[in-house]
Amino acid sequence: MQRARSCNFHGNQAWTLALPWSGHDHFSNEPLRPWYASEEEAKAQNANRAGEYRQYGRLAFAGVDGAGHFVPYDKPEAALALVNRWIFDRKVGYA
Repeated sequence: MQRARSCNFHGNQAWTLALPWSGHDHFSNEPLRPWYASEEEAKAQNANRAGEYRQYGRLAFAGVDGAGHFVPYDKPEAALALVNRWIFDRKVGYA
């Protein structure tokens, strides 16, 4: 199910898919996957996802469902989870 986003998700996704770099082919072939604000939510049935992401190596593209240009204001829990996962674990999803 597509979730509403008020930023240019599709345009930003397009430039990440077109970015020339050594991992381009791998990144471009990765599907968009759901990501969750916590590991517990990721494991729960019918959990509310925080958004979608694509990642290969150190490049990640993530969208936050229901957020606009000021994600920390619109979705503070998801914003903090996304930043913490990226800084400490270098990955967005829990898979």
